[in-house]
Amino acid sequence: MKRIIYEPAIGETIPSTAVTYTLPVSGMVVVDVIVEDSFTTSGTVRYDSLEGINLSEPPIHQFAGWEI
Repeated sequence: MKRIIYEPAIGETIPSTAVTYTLPVSGMVVVDVIVEDSFTTSGTVRYDSLEGINLSEPPIHQFAGWEI
């Protein structure tokens, strides 16, 4: 399992377990979700716990046991 924070592509289906919010600094609306390692998106990934992509600002939401 991995955690990703991303901006979904237009028309992309968002996982039902996702949390959507606006990042405080950039104002980007993002999806924050824990998914299978094989999950991919056509959108822009801002954080990926397996790929080493780091979010450039503090997240608003934290899943229990998952920290950026």
